[in-house]
Amino acid sequence: MHRFYIGIVIVLIGITLVFSALAQDVQYKVIPVYSPLGPSDVVFGLSMNNGGALALTDYGQNGQQEQAFEWKSNKGLVLTLLGGQCSSAAGINEAGHIVGGACPPGETLPHAYLYRKSGTLDLGTFGGIAAGGVGINRHDEVAGSYMLSDGTYNGFFWQRKGWSDLGSLGGSFTYAYDLNDSSVVTGQSDISNIPDPTFGIPPFHGYQWSGGVLTDFGAIFGSNFNDGSSINDAGAIAGSADVAGDTGANAIVWNNGVVQNLSPYGNITVWGSGINSQGDVIGSWGSVDPDPSDGPPVSVMLCPCYAVLWQNGQPTFLNDVVPPSWNLMLGVAINDRGEILAQAQLENGLLQMVLLKPLVGAAERSLATANMPPRSGRESKGNGPRMIRREQGGFREIY
Repeated sequence: MHRFYIGIVIVLIGITLVFSALAQDVQYKVIPVYSPLGPSDVVFGLSMNNGGALALTDYGQNGQQEQAFEWKSNKGLVLTLLGGQCSSAAGINEAGHIVGGACPPGETLPHAYLYRKSGTLDLGTFGGIAAGGVGINRHDEVAGSYMLSDGTYNGFFWQRKGWSDLGSLGGSFTYAYDLNDSSVVTGQSDISNIPDPTFGIPPFHGYQWSGGVLTDFGAIFGSNFNDGSSINDAGAIAGSADVAGDTGANAIVWNNGVVQNLSPYGNITVWGSGINSQGDVIGSWGSVDPDPSDGPPVSVMLCPCYAVLWQNGQPTFLNDVVPPSWNLMLGVAINDRGEILAQAQLENGLLQMVLLKPLVGAAERSLATANMPPRSGRESKGNGPRMIRREQGGFREIY
């Protein structure tokens, strides 16, 4: 599939994954996140700060209208940005400053912006026709991607004294997904313009960019499909990598060229999406999509799928530590207080964003270490969504 969007397709199917059961105590409070604009088909967020504030986007009914908002203290606040009719929010820092993409008046393609309580700065399109910020650090430096007139994408790093193009690993699409307080950026970049014969898109690698130097993750586990999704201040990067033959994908932590495999369990699909300063990783676990036209396993997961947390490299399935009415499907972000941003269903309803807060005094979690993880048996039902990774990074729900 050609990527104006990077295909991350999730199709719910009526199958049952059989895992051994492990009873655990409820250890997280589940707080649903609602749009201040009222009922919406899709609300999605990518990041949170250590105060539990979220940057989110309401995609409206049938994804027809994008509106950025901030969620803080259990309330949503619509963000007035560049004055146009479209906006999205992707990254938030400790000061509550937010980045994303927004349309100026009369325009239909977004500019990257930096939102602060004192006002919104239009960062422009960096010589392209559209742009969006995805990550922001405590210095108000911004990483993101911009689209050229031919439909290709480049990554950018912006700071007050100017901006830099991140370069490429040999192809025409480079996306930035996150940066840390040391101005180190991670994301993914095509390594050529030659489509893979199986998936029909060029192979891509994760990267680390620092001070103008782009470091290629290289081939991991014998495959040329991998990415970097989130980076902490120590430089550890959470991401995902296909295994040899692209028969599955593993969640990984890439740290200065050393790869830690978080899910060495065989032909399954597992993603690492977020990492905090303690090295805890949040992600998702599902099955391999048998249709290669949907994309490689690093980009495509077949559900039932489950949010998973790794601590010290060991997984805990979050369905086992929340009330049984909730089914946590995608783990998205985690902050230094252990709060988690996830996508979930309540009693098999529509997907929605939730904030998980650790309960004070909860017992230490039991960790799943078997070759196939313990599960409570809860599973997704019915016809589910496709999830698409957009140029700003993260996942978007499309029915």
